[in-house]
Amino acid sequence: MLKQGLNQKLLQKLSPQQIQFIQLLQLNSSEFEQRLEEELEENPALEDGTTAEETEENQEFEQQEENESPTEEGEIEEFDIADYLPSDEGGMDDYMPNDPNEEEKEVPMVNRLSLLENLEQQLGATELSEREENLARHLIGTIEEDGYLRRPLKSIAYDLAFLHNIRTNEEELHQVMKIIQSFDPPGVGARDLRECMLIQLERKQEQDDNVELAKQVVSNYMKHLANKHYERLMKALKIDREQLKEVLEVITHLNPKPGEGSQNLKAEYINPDFIVTNLSGELQVSLNSKNAPSLKISPSYQETLQGFKETKKRDKKLNEQVQFIK
Repeated sequence: MLKQGLNQKLLQKLSPQQIQFIQLLQLNSSEFEQRLEEELEENPALEDGTTAEETEENQEFEQQEENESPTEEGEIEEFDIADYLPSDEGGMDDYMPNDPNEEEKEVPMVNRLSLLENLEQQLGATELSEREENLARHLIGTIEEDGYLRRPLKSIAYDLAFLHNIRTNEEELHQVMKIIQSFDPPGVGARDLRECMLIQLERKQEQDDNVELAKQVVSNYMKHLANKHYERLMKALKIDREQLKEVLEVITHLNPKPGEGSQNLKAEYINPDFIVTNLSGELQVSLNSKNAPSLKISPSYQETLQGFKETKKRDKKLNEQVQFIK
């Protein structure tokens, strides 16, 4: 039996432009700048407004120079010496913004130390004798970029005698090396992977059963660990598979190259999403639009839009072009 009915529904749909706006709002400053650069490369209807303004200014300046009459021969141009001097003794006007609310030109930068600088800084905060400090400074200079001290202590003793006229032996160098191995990052100054992992295990705050078992694995069963002979490890340590997983988890969280975080350091600039300004005790929050380029529609596409408005005859091809620009 057929029945007729009347239903009323209220639906809310987002247009493609609204979806695009929502996606852009989720981006931070760096991601938004990168997204604009990609759009400038892919969309021929857009161009960088800053570049276009600079081009127009250069063209106007060149045209103005051409229109100016050249100086007659023998005539000396007048000049004012004040034009070549700063407005004050220190020349601070060149560095101070004209508008107090203008954004500063300097970009904040992350301050990071290299491995050598980090170790020398910690050495300066350690109470040592002058002789121990000289030995430690030379040992730090011998540490490689990954944090290991691979040069034999006997060879280092020869280097100190030849270069600095300091007589020492392997035992004394070993004691100073232990001091360096107490510095951060944990594991620095180790001579091999086994020693590096043991140093990190010794410096763990929680010395539970799993850490003690991990020390045994690193000290005595590195070959079994490298070859993944887990059955032999369980038999040697007298533990079950579940506890072995916990021990392996402790070992896998160790850093085999403690100095790699300080390699190839590059300047990292901070691009804030918001800028907070204190104006007479009142905080004002504003978006940081300093790095975002201004977008313009290309002149050729502007002509297309203008022609679309003026013409009465609109074919399919012209409609598609205008829709593409929008």
